[in-house]
Amino acid sequence: MQYPVRCSDGCYFNDLCLPIGTRAEGEYCSIMEEMLLQADGGAYCDNSLECRSNSCLDSTCTDFGFWTKVTEWVSRIF
Repeated sequence: MQYPVRCSDGCYFNDLCLPIGTRAEGEYCSIMEEMLLQADGGAYCDNSLECRSNSCLDSTCTDFGFWTKVTEWVSRIF
């Protein structure tokens, strides 16, 4: 019986040991040293790497294009 390889400080992913905080193929290496799925817009988050959009604002994953919309809105003001 084979056991999965364990990383000393990170996550085992596709025969590699990834550092905590690394994103790969829709997942990220969590501080619990396990690969977790990235969340969609509207989901709770602590860090941007937890979100598919790579943007966590006020503990909520933003949707793709959020910053583009904000930039356009601000540019109309000035």
